[in-house]
Amino acid sequence: MPILRNQRHELFALEVTKGKSAARAYEVAGFVPHRQNAARLMTNENIRRRVVELQAIAAKRAEVTVESLIDEAEEARLLAIANRNPNAMVSATTLKAKLTGKLVKRLEVGEPNEFKNMTEQELRQFIARADADIAGEQATTTATHDGSRAK
Repeated sequence: MPILRNQRHELFALEVTKGKSAARAYEVAGFVPHRQNAARLMTNENIRRRVVELQAIAAKRAEVTVESLIDEAEEARLLAIANRNPNAMVSATTLKAKLTGKLVKRLEVGEPNEFKNMTEQELRQFIARADADIAGEQATTTATHDGSRAK
C-alpha cells in the first residue's frame, strides 16, 4: 500500500506504528485532541492496512541479528575466494571473528616483570589509574555533525 494521500492520516499511522496511543498519535498528526475521534480514525480500513504495512517493514528491519551478519560475512568470504581476492577474504574472516567474539584486542601495559614486585595495593592503584585513563579517552570521543566519530 502506498503512502496515504492525507498527510495527517499518514502521520497518524506512523505514530501508531511507533507505539503511541491513538489519542496521542491523533494530536501529533495535527488534529484537535479528541479521544473518540482518534478511536474512530483507528477503525479506518486504509489506516489499519497502512499500520500493518509499516509494522511489517519495521519487523523486517529488526530481523538483523548476529547470525544474519555472520551469514552475510560468510557469503562475502566465499565470494572473495571465488574471485581470488585474498584481502576481501581476510576482511570477511576478520569480521566473522569479531562478531563471534573470537577476536579479542589484547593490550600489553608496562615493562616485563614491572608488576612482579608490586604489592596488592600498588597493583590496585595501577589498575584504577589505567581504568581512569581509559574512561577519560572514551569521554573525549564526541560525535561530529555528520555522524562520524572524532577524538
